[in-house]
Amino acid sequence: MLPRRKSSHARSWLLPGTQLDYEIARAVDMTFEDGEGFAPVAGGLAIWHLDRWLAGSRATVYSLYEALGGMCPMGLSTLERTHFEQRLKQRLERALLDGELTVREVPLVRHVPPPFTEPVVIEREAPMERPAPPPPALEQDIAAQVRALRQAAADGTPFCEECAKKALQGPQKRAA
Repeated sequence: MLPRRKSSHARSWLLPGTQLDYEIARAVDMTFEDGEGFAPVAGGLAIWHLDRWLAGSRATVYSLYEALGGMCPMGLSTLERTHFEQRLKQRLERALLDGELTVREVPLVRHVPPPFTEPVVIEREAPMERPAPPPPALEQDIAAQVRALRQAAADGTPFCEECAKKALQGPQKRAA
């Protein structure tokens, strides 16, 4: 059962942990009865999770920071955001250690995937078979290609790009 708050404006934040999730609330928003539901967790344990929360639940941590009176600037560069998040972590650490924020462990509130169901096989009509395309016509004259290659070999003309490069490098090496 979640604790009741003084006003409808009061709220709590749920952040993921390793074994359990953590519900964090401002101490000023809690009544005496609410405090009974919030078994205090060592602030150091929540501090230990801050980096992980910033990486995976940044919007929630920023919202928590704003509830403590901080302002989250927009359009920061990577370097500026790193410095801002260091200040943010220091503020949250101070609030956790001073008791300004209260933390309690709650069972994991993660969505469980639905149980496995057998797939349904839907039979469809077989697609119409199309005839295979005819093989490409041989428009090349193999005998003419053989004659051209033999003539080029007799003249010393290179056959390909690599042979042409080697032919150009040969006179340069001889000159050197």
